[in-house]
Amino acid sequence: MPNTSPLIDAAHELLRKRLVELDDERNRLERGLVALTGSASGRAPGRPRKRDTASPTRPRRRRRTHSRGEQAVTLISTTPGLTAQEIAKKLKIKPSNAYGVLGKLVKEKQVMKEGRQYHPTT
Repeated sequence: MPNTSPLIDAAHELLRKRLVELDDERNRLERGLVALTGSASGRAPGRPRKRDTASPTRPRRRRRTHSRGEQAVTLISTTPGLTAQEIAKKLKIKPSNAYGVLGKLVKEKQVMKEGRQYHPTT
Protein backbone atom coordinates (compact mmCIF):
# COMPACT_ATOMS: atom_id res chain seq x y z
CA MET A 1 0.00 0.00 0.00
CA PRO A 2 1.36 3.50 -0.75
CA ASN A 3 2.45 5.81 2.02
CA THR A 4 -0.79 6.75 3.89
CA SER A 5 -1.56 8.52 7.11
CA PRO A 6 -2.51 6.58 10.23
CA LEU A 7 -5.94 8.25 10.18
CA ILE A 8 -6.74 6.84 6.73
CA ASP A 9 -5.44 3.42 7.77
CA ALA A 10 -7.68 3.44 10.84
CA ALA A 11 -10.74 4.48 8.77
CA HIS A 12 -9.98 1.74 6.24
CA GLU A 13 -9.74 -0.88 8.98
CA LEU A 14 -13.02 0.27 10.60
CA LEU A 15 -14.86 0.12 7.27
CA ARG A 16 -13.47 -3.36 6.51
CA LYS A 17 -14.57 -4.65 9.94
CA ARG A 18 -18.04 -3.11 9.50
CA LEU A 19 -18.42 -4.80 6.09
CA VAL A 20 -17.56 -8.15 7.68
CA GLU A 21 -20.22 -7.53 10.36
CA LEU A 22 -22.80 -6.61 7.74
CA ASP A 23 -22.00 -9.74 5.69
CA ASP A 24 -22.50 -11.87 8.80
CA GLU A 25 -25.80 -10.15 9.57
CA ARG A 26 -26.99 -10.64 5.98
CA ASN A 27 -26.17 -14.34 6.15
CA ARG A 28 -28.07 -14.70 9.43
CA LEU A 29 -31.10 -12.88 7.99
CA GLU A 30 -31.11 -15.08 4.87
CA ARG A 31 -30.96 -18.22 7.00
CA GLY A 32 -33.90 -16.93 9.04
CA LEU A 33 -35.86 -16.20 5.89
CA VAL A 34 -35.21 -19.68 4.55
CA ALA A 35 -36.33 -21.15 7.86
CA LEU A 36 -39.59 -19.18 7.69
CA THR A 37 -40.51 -19.51 4.00
CA GLY A 38 -38.44 -22.36 2.65
CA SER A 39 -36.60 -20.14 0.15
CA ALA A 40 -34.46 -17.03 0.30
CA SER A 41 -36.46 -14.96 -2.18
CA GLY A 42 -39.88 -16.60 -2.20
CA ARG A 43 -40.00 -16.95 -6.00
CA ALA A 44 -37.64 -16.68 -8.92
CA PRO A 45 -37.22 -13.26 -10.53
CA GLY A 46 -39.68 -12.65 -13.32
CA ARG A 47 -41.98 -15.44 -12.21
CA PRO A 48 -45.65 -14.59 -11.66
CA ARG A 49 -47.24 -14.91 -8.27
CA LYS A 50 -49.03 -18.14 -7.50
CA ARG A 51 -52.75 -18.07 -8.15
CA ASP A 52 -55.07 -18.21 -5.21
CA THR A 53 -56.53 -21.70 -5.13
CA ALA A 54 -59.92 -20.31 -4.09
CA SER A 55 -60.24 -18.21 -7.24
CA PRO A 56 -62.03 -19.86 -10.14
CA THR A 57 -59.98 -20.75 -13.18
CA ARG A 58 -61.02 -20.27 -16.78
CA PRO A 59 -62.01 -23.43 -18.58
CA ARG A 60 -59.41 -24.45 -21.12
CA ARG A 61 -60.24 -24.16 -24.77
CA ARG A 62 -60.68 -27.47 -26.52
CA ARG A 63 -58.36 -28.27 -29.36
CA ARG A 64 -59.95 -28.65 -32.73
CA THR A 65 -60.08 -32.14 -34.13
CA HIS A 66 -58.33 -31.17 -37.37
CA SER A 67 -55.08 -29.28 -37.36
CA ARG A 68 -54.73 -26.04 -39.29
CA GLY A 69 -52.36 -27.76 -41.69
CA GLU A 70 -54.92 -30.42 -42.58
CA GLN A 71 -57.58 -27.76 -43.00
CA ALA A 72 -55.31 -25.71 -45.27
CA VAL A 73 -54.41 -28.75 -47.41
CA THR A 74 -58.10 -29.60 -47.82
CA LEU A 75 -58.94 -26.01 -48.73
CA ILE A 76 -56.09 -25.77 -51.25
CA SER A 77 -57.10 -29.11 -52.79
CA THR A 78 -60.68 -27.96 -53.30
CA THR A 79 -59.79 -24.44 -54.53
CA PRO A 80 -56.24 -24.29 -55.90
CA GLY A 81 -54.56 -20.95 -56.48
CA LEU A 82 -55.55 -19.26 -53.21
CA THR A 83 -53.22 -16.72 -51.62
CA ALA A 84 -52.22 -16.85 -47.96
CA GLN A 85 -54.53 -13.91 -47.24
CA GLU A 86 -57.50 -15.72 -48.75
CA ILE A 87 -56.65 -18.94 -46.92
CA ALA A 88 -56.43 -17.02 -43.64
CA LYS A 89 -59.85 -15.48 -44.20
CA LYS A 90 -61.46 -18.81 -45.05
CA LEU A 91 -59.86 -20.57 -42.05
CA LYS A 92 -60.70 -17.57 -39.84
CA ILE A 93 -57.14 -17.16 -38.60
CA LYS A 94 -54.65 -14.31 -38.69
CA PRO A 95 -52.56 -14.05 -41.86
CA SER A 96 -49.34 -14.36 -39.88
CA ASN A 97 -50.51 -17.74 -38.58
CA ALA A 98 -51.51 -18.80 -42.08
CA TYR A 99 -48.05 -17.95 -43.40
CA GLY A 100 -46.50 -20.13 -40.69
CA VAL A 101 -48.79 -23.07 -41.45
CA LEU A 102 -48.32 -22.73 -45.21
CA GLY A 103 -44.55 -22.46 -44.86
CA LYS A 104 -44.48 -25.78 -43.03
CA LEU A 105 -46.74 -27.38 -45.64
CA VAL A 106 -44.47 -26.21 -48.46
CA LYS A 107 -41.43 -27.55 -46.60
CA GLU A 108 -43.15 -30.89 -46.12
CA LYS A 109 -44.13 -30.81 -49.83
CA GLN A 110 -47.84 -31.17 -49.06
CA VAL A 111 -48.56 -28.03 -51.08
CA MET A 112 -46.51 -25.99 -53.53
CA LYS A 113 -46.24 -22.25 -53.96
CA GLU A 114 -46.19 -20.50 -57.32
CA GLY A 115 -45.72 -16.78 -56.85
CA ARG A 116 -48.28 -15.81 -54.20
CA GLN A 117 -50.61 -18.72 -54.91
CA TYR A 118 -50.70 -22.15 -53.29
CA HIS A 119 -51.51 -25.34 -55.20
CA PRO A 120 -51.82 -28.99 -54.16
CA THR A 121 -48.86 -31.21 -54.99
CA THR A 122 -49.53 -33.83 -57.60
